[in-house]
Amino acid sequence: MKITKVEATCHVVPVKLILDKVTREPFVFVRVETDEGISGYGITMGNMRFSTRDFINRELAPFLKGKDPLDTERIWNVDAIRELGIQVATMTNSSTVRWGFSA
Repeated sequence: MKITKVEATCHVVPVKLILDKVTREPFVFVRVETDEGISGYGITMGNMRFSTRDFINRELAPFLKGKDPLDTERIWNVDAIRELGIQVATMTNSSTVRWGFSA
């Protein structure tokens, strides 16, 4: 199985809190598709949603394309450091997506 597409999008949805107060929560939604027709999804919250989305779409998507989504340890502990020069801590959103493939 190989990753064929990774796409991140920004969203803001209303969330009902205590005492019927409604607030709007921003998040980044990530979809990962494979050549076997299996898709994985991930969500991350935060105020830096636009930069997170851009990083995923511009840097992470090309990096992940063609890789096996089940080979998570190699992707983050070898490839990410060597090819992107970044540490595992910055990858939690896409890790959530990819670990969903092995569940």
